[in-house]
Formats: sequence, C-alpha cells, structure tokens
Amino acid sequence: MHSIIQLVCDGVGYAILPKPEVQSLLLEGELVELCTDWQLPTYSVYAITPARDILAGKTKVAIEILKQHCDEISDSLKQSA
Repeated sequence: MHSIIQLVCDGVGYAILPKPEVQSLLLEGELVELCTDWQLPTYSVYAITPARDILAGKTKVAIEILKQHCDEISDSLKQSA
C-alpha cells in the first residue's frame, strides 16, 4: 500500500486508496481527492473455514481481529462522510 501511495504522491498516476490510510496527506494537501461525488460500492468480506466448531484458537482470534479492523474502517468512513 505504501508503494502505491508514494507513486501517487510522486505524480505517476492516481489510485483508489483507503481514506484512513491517506487522511493526513489529504489534510496536508499532498494528495487531492478526485471525483468526490463518486464512491465505490459497498461489499461484504467473508472468512471461509472448513468447519466453524473446530477452528483453532489462533484462527478465531485472527478472524476477530480482522472483524474489528473492518468495523473501525467502516466507522471512520461514516464519520468522514
């Protein structure tokens, strides 16, 4: 992700980037938001596992961490809208 952000900052092109990742660059004027009236469609993320009742503890924790991270991103996007 950092490489793509750097390429965009260097003027190589443009990209669809997660706002939480580039918020400070937007505030500093390093990046400019394009097509502000357009946004990506919403989507769902699923964790596919062989069987839910026999998941290893590490797998359960990893899924929970990913869920929390996605929830945080979703909340920050709602606040910035």
